[in-house]
Amino acid sequence: MLGNFIGDFVKGHQWQNFPPGIQKGILLHRRIDDFTDHHLQVREAKKIFLSSYHPYSGVIIDVLFDGLLAKHFTEYSKTDLNTFTAKFYAMAKAASSQLPEPARHMLTYMARDNWLFNYREDKGLDFALRGLTKRTGNLVPMYLAMKEYRAHYDLLENCFRQFFPELITFTKKELENFTHDF
Repeated sequence: MLGNFIGDFVKGHQWQNFPPGIQKGILLHRRIDDFTDHHLQVREAKKIFLSSYHPYSGVIIDVLFDGLLAKHFTEYSKTDLNTFTAKFYAMAKAASSQLPEPARHMLTYMARDNWLFNYREDKGLDFALRGLTKRTGNLVPMYLAMKEYRAHYDLLENCFRQFFPELITFTKKELENFTHDF
């Protein structure tokens, strides 16, 4: 879980500098990103945002799909979202010395504002998109994507509901393969 969390902060072969469990998470994160980027339903959802937010349409979909996962979390997990996020933050804080500095910095704000739990509401998604807008130097006002999100909610939710079970299946297979890789 920790490796998956820091996957975007670890570039190239830097993954080899981490313990095996974290290495698996980093590599799994990369495989999930590739699967997601090429999935038909994700590409369909991105079309809504391409003209106004390209090249950030994929980032926007990641955030919005995180929101849809948060809204429907009990359909995919035996643990409720609040318990899951509390366990995640505790685990990540306990291992913070192993995190790259940018991830450690972000974790401070994630935990303080409980991003993962608050994604279930539009204001949590808006907050995340505003933060991403700042991180890109305000080049593209990604928070404005909330208007399209609301206008195309049914389509986006349908794309998510078709995509996510396939992602779960893909991830389970990838995790099985890791037992042979490590």
